[in-house]
Amino acid sequence: MPNTDGWSKSELFVIEELKRLSLELGKTQAGLSIFKREMLEHYGDLKADIKGLNVKAGIWGTIAGVIPASIGFIILYIRSKLHD
Repeated sequence: MPNTDGWSKSELFVIEELKRLSLELGKTQAGLSIFKREMLEHYGDLKADIKGLNVKAGIWGTIAGVIPASIGFIILYIRSKLHD
């Protein structure tokens, strides 16, 4: 039986490589699990920040709308008093 020793060495190499790859895969999965957990924590923080920004944008939008409307009403009031 020629190449018996060569086949055994190749077979052992493949098995060792599969073990190594299995360990690397386990490390990668653990790292991804940690990463996912951290991202989910930050996601909650981001949602809260976005809600806060939406409230601030609404307030500033209201102020931006009230100013020109107030000026318009003041102008109408002054015009009505001048014409009386």
